[in-house]
Amino acid sequence: MLMISLDGPVIAAKILHILRGFYFITARLGPSAFTSYNFVYMTSIDILTLHEKDTEKFVLSIAPGNGMSLTLPHFPK
Repeated sequence: MLMISLDGPVIAAKILHILRGFYFITARLGPSAFTSYNFVYMTSIDILTLHEKDTEKFVLSIAPGNGMSLTLPHFPK
């Protein structure tokens, strides 16, 4: 399947939500213990911040008081 550039922010947001679930592991071992994790994390943030509306949706989805569930939010294309 060919991905177009519009899929980038959606995929980046989903990756960041997934990595949020691994925080309990990385917090104990320190951020330098997982270079691959850091690369994916920083790259996802970089991709997401290139798209203002998608960044705002992501930040609102992780803001306290929004029900913070363990399900991934749906970002329409």
